[in-house]
Amino acid sequence: SAIRSLREAITLDGTQPNYYAMLFTLQGASGMRNVDVAMLKQAVQRFPASKDPLLITGLVNIDNQEYRAVREIAGRLDVVSPGSGEAMLLRGHLALANNEFAEAARLFSAAFERGIRSAHVLHNLGLAQQKSGSTAEALASYAKALELEPARAELLFDYAS
Repeated sequence: SAIRSLREAITLDGTQPNYYAMLFTLQGASGMRNVDVAMLKQAVQRFPASKDPLLITGLVNIDNQEYRAVREIAGRLDVVSPGSGEAMLLRGHLALANNEFAEAARLFSAAFERGIRSAHVLHNLGLAQQKSGSTAEALASYAKALELEPARAELLFDYAS
């Protein structure tokens, strides 16, 4: 199946995922035409430990602003794993895209609490908190993100804003 092929493509061989195999599989499985290797690299780098093809596909769709597809993928994640952090993460991105900042903050926080413990999640939580007027909480989220991944320059930019 396409999902199995994608799962195999995501498997690390040495130190690098096979991005070209992932690209081919994603495009074939979902009909996405605007995916490129740079987007795949970015999605995989956000969650290097994840081999979940649905999450990676959802993140690529977010980058492509294919929000209908993201909603469908979040629904599929709920079927596979009800209340999963991955589904919360994708829904948080959807809420952020719709300027629903308080809801985005709630969803990113839930994703973090449900095991998606990454600087990416905390960074987006901080953005949502900042945009909803919760400056102190946003600064705390940015600081936590920096603790997890001190080298991420974009976290420093938002933390300083």
